[in-house]
Amino acid sequence: MSILSYTADQLIYGALRDLGVIRTGQTAPSDLMDDCFVTLNELVDSWLIDQLLVYAIVADIYTLNGTQQSYTIGPSGADFTAPRPTAIQDANIILNYTSPVVRTPLQIINVDQWANLRVRNIQPALPLELYYDAGFNQPLGYGTLNLWPGPVAAYQLELFTWQQLTAFASRSTVVYFPPAYANAIRKNLAVMVAPLCTLYGKTNQHVQQPLASLQLIQDQARKALTALRSYNAPTPVLNLDPAFNAAGSNGGFNYLIGTSGRGN
Repeated sequence: MSILSYTADQLIYGALRDLGVIRTGQTAPSDLMDDCFVTLNELVDSWLIDQLLVYAIVADIYTLNGTQQSYTIGPSGADFTAPRPTAIQDANIILNYTSPVVRTPLQIINVDQWANLRVRNIQPALPLELYYDAGFNQPLGYGTLNLWPGPVAAYQLELFTWQQLTAFASRSTVVYFPPAYANAIRKNLAVMVAPLCTLYGKTNQHVQQPLASLQLIQDQARKALTALRSYNAPTPVLNLDPAFNAAGSNGGFNYLIGTSGRGN
């Protein structure tokens, strides 16, 4: 399967064509294209906090600095140089002094759990918990990783973070998209720029019957997002209480009949 690639201009052109703002082969004015480009990046930015629009969870490994308990993560100059994570899905401490290496899971805690830790600076040991402070400090844009307790050695930290689309650097930058994302962006961009195009058409008499297809485009945009969210939705893992394992019987818990056994 081929990987689709588009520039911002191509997506904007498609959105304007969907709305009926321009005809095939017609060029939109540069001021309208510039305004749509800003809206395009705002659309991509708004998707960064929607877990169901995350197309992959990526694992990266960082080396801890001895007994240091807190680490910044973000652009150049942070302790760990990487895109600032919007969210961390899972995390492990890697005991890299063993052969083979051993991974021990970290419990990811929230701000309330972190605040309830009565003594944070305890004797360094094997870290058990991770609190990610995603605060966006200006102008560096770092997040902060807090381990509890602090590591007793230079272990490795494995982070599973959301892999997301990034803003378009320019209108001519070529971007490669996972399946179905380009269509969803184009349709939702059309919905977002519709008010802008209506005002532009009234002011410049550029559109004879502006946005006649808006209702259809709104339906297509919703369906495109629904398809992405359905595909990206995590698969639930079913756990069975050991009490229903029915050791020594002819089977475990049978959900079809509501009791233990095979039902025969």
